[in-house]
Amino acid sequence: MVDPEEKFLIHLTINGDKFPLVVKRKEEKIYRDASDRINETMNRYRSTYSDNSRFDALVMTSIQLAVKLVSMEQDNTNDVLWQTLTEINERLDSIAELKT
Repeated sequence: MVDPEEKFLIHLTINGDKFPLVVKRKEEKIYRDASDRINETMNRYRSTYSDNSRFDALVMTSIQLAVKLVSMEQDNTNDVLWQTLTEINERLDSIAELKT
C-alpha cells in the first residue's frame, strides 16, 4: 500500500516552464490542480491583453490568486484550506525566487 505521507518528485509546467517539486503523495492532485489553475488564468490574461508579456500575465495571475488568498484569510472560513494554500504560496514564492 502507498503511504500518502510519502514524499516524491513531481514536475509541474507553469507558463511553459517546468518546475520540479517534492510533495507528499496525498497532495499531488492539489499541486497539479493549482498548476492547471495558474495556467488557465495566465492564458485568460494573455488572450485578454495580448500585448502583455509572459511576465505580465504571471504578475496578474499572482495578484488574482493573492487577492483570493487574502480574502479567505480575512473570512477565516477554513483553517485547513488556508494552511494548504499558504504552503502552496510558499512553494510558489520559492519557485519565483529561483527564476529571478
